[in-house]
Amino acid sequence: MLSKITMSGVGRSDGKIGKNNRPSFEGNLGEYVGVSIKYLINQDIFTPMEKEAKSVLSDLNKRIGVKGQFLNWVHLPEEQFKRVNYIYNLVDKFKNATGNETLTILGIGGSKHTVEHLVNLSGFGEKNIKFYSDIDPLSFNKFKKGLPGESCLNSNFLVVSKSGTTFEIEDAQLQTEKALTEGYKAKRFTNVEELVNRHFVAVTDAGDKSKLRRTSNEKGYLGDLFVHDDVGGRYSALDDHGLFTLAYAGMKKSDMIKMLEGASEMSEIALNPNLADNIAMQRGIFYADSVKNGINDFIHALFGRLFEGGTENWLKQFHGESLKDTRFVSMKGPDGMHYDAEAIFDPRNKNNITVTAFDTQNLKGFDNYTTYTQDIVTPSFAKIGPTSLELLKINKNEVAPEAIGAWTQLKGFETIFKGMLRRETAGISQPAVLDEVLQPSVEAYKKSAFNGNHVLIPGR
Repeated sequence: MLSKITMSGVGRSDGKIGKNNRPSFEGNLGEYVGVSIKYLINQDIFTPMEKEAKSVLSDLNKRIGVKGQFLNWVHLPEEQFKRVNYIYNLVDKFKNATGNETLTILGIGGSKHTVEHLVNLSGFGEKNIKFYSDIDPLSFNKFKKGLPGESCLNSNFLVVSKSGTTFEIEDAQLQTEKALTEGYKAKRFTNVEELVNRHFVAVTDAGDKSKLRRTSNEKGYLGDLFVHDDVGGRYSALDDHGLFTLAYAGMKKSDMIKMLEGASEMSEIALNPNLADNIAMQRGIFYADSVKNGINDFIHALFGRLFEGGTENWLKQFHGESLKDTRFVSMKGPDGMHYDAEAIFDPRNKNNITVTAFDTQNLKGFDNYTTYTQDIVTPSFAKIGPTSLELLKINKNEVAPEAIGAWTQLKGFETIFKGMLRRETAGISQPAVLDEVLQPSVEAYKKSAFNGNHVLIPGR
């Protein structure tokens, strides 16, 4: 049976909250590969959904491995074990080709946020990993000034586009090529084209149907990196672009293997028919239960600079592109407690709230952080609505690699289960291909941009 999870109380009997009197978290589901989840609620949480949850899990298992279901990310970690050595060898060759220690990611959406997410949580790349995804000259000039020597000559570039036809990426690539060409010509080199091409590695579809793949082959870009078939952008964090960037940033090979092992183990947990141990399904139920009870606003508070930017936007993408849900806010704390708290705690608003913080494990220097996140903020949220607390295991300066992999994979499964359970509890049939992996609505602006009425020319 899927048991109801309750919380018996928050804080001390005198109403004060102190470091040595932490809330009683009945409903702590234990630690799974460096990730633990606790639920705080003043009423029964998880309306019994055993029947719906088992139906969803059975349906998902039938889809995994079927071409066109875009679920190959489920077992992607196991596939990537085979590519770790190749990726590290390619990083060495790429650095030797130009002598550059800086790598710039030319990507957008899932091609960018997934990588930012991994780089930030791992603690690597603060100095040598850059990102560019804009289309205006002001931003490009500012980007160049942030490179060593304020020159594109001092950076290598990872071009990431699954289809190979994303306008913003092609534009960035051509702008970068132009800057490199001008730089080498100013230095009076004669083999300019050859030197420029040494700065690029492409990550795209494996076959030559991708325009970027054809460009890579024609220009002799180094290596053979690709996004696996049937892996959508926001589910692709652990594909070649994510692993290559981490290797370039300085992650040890042994830590990358730990990260993939954590992700692989989370896939096993998420497919576990024992629902009491399936924390991914529990996350889906936490969402679907709120929707069923009329709570449609969702807040994800992430406490720490490591979550800023990449992870925030990646989570927004899961809700926006996968769940088609605009009533979602991800915020970086503690800043968010000063720009969103008034709205969050306004009694007219009803929210489902998740707090993600570091599992400090009594590490020195974290007393205020632990008290702030676990003793003050999270219990305060629990007084106004369904609240969960996610804790990620950390090492001295970064999130533990196994926790990065596990939490990353958890968010993919969680998103799928949220959408499937929402339909299941409403009596809506599951579609032939899950809405959570498709994004047909983006064509609304793409058709407008490329139907001949307006002309966008990359690099212009």
